[in-house]
Amino acid sequence: MNQDKKNISFKKSKKKLRERGFIKLIIIIVIALIILGYFGFDIKGAVESPTAQSNLKYFGNLLSTIWNDYLKAAVLFVWNGVVVKFIWPLVLSIFTRA
Repeated sequence: MNQDKKNISFKKSKKKLRERGFIKLIIIIVIALIILGYFGFDIKGAVESPTAQSNLKYFGNLLSTIWNDYLKAAVLFVWNGVVVKFIWPLVLSIFTRA
């Protein structure tokens, strides 16, 4: 019984750490943007530069190729073969009972 209380307490504290981690990440990003602005770094100009645009386009094309050539078939197989056939009817039955 005492072990169950420890597990529940551990799960709650782990959840709090994740929530704090997300808030902490947002705060760090905001502080980093303020510091970059203070030193005169123009983020908008950097992102809109031809080099950055070329890099972003290359990265987008790379992600598109990875999705279309490697991941799409497997994800659609799992989605259609498992989620739609087995999990979705269960979810619908739960919501229609309520």
